[in-house]
Amino acid sequence: MASWYEKSATWRRIVAVTKQSPAAMAAFTVVCFGVPYVMGKGVMWVFNPREEGALERQLRERATMDHKVLAPSYEPSTACSMKALSQLCRPLHLSLVCCW
Repeated sequence: MASWYEKSATWRRIVAVTKQSPAAMAAFTVVCFGVPYVMGKGVMWVFNPREEGALERQLRERATMDHKVLAPSYEPSTACSMKALSQLCRPLHLSLVCCW
C-alpha cells in the first residue's frame, strides 16, 4: 500500500530532510496537521453559518419538560437550579401524596 509514494522523489527528499533536521520535522508536522485543520474550519465556516437563533428558539419552545430540565438555561443559576429541582421532585411529591 505504501509503495505508491515510496518511489516518489519528492517523498524521499521529505524523508531525508526530516531525518536530518528536527525543525524540518516540526514544520512538516505543522503542515500535515495545520493545513487540513484550517481548510476544514474554512469549509465549516462557509457552509454552516452561525445563524441558528430562530431555529434554537423554535426548538426550545417545542421541547418537552424533560428536555427543558436537561438543557442549559440562560437564567441565573439559583433560579435554574430551583426550577430543575422542582421539576425533578414533582413525581416524588405526587407519589407521596397518593400514598397518604
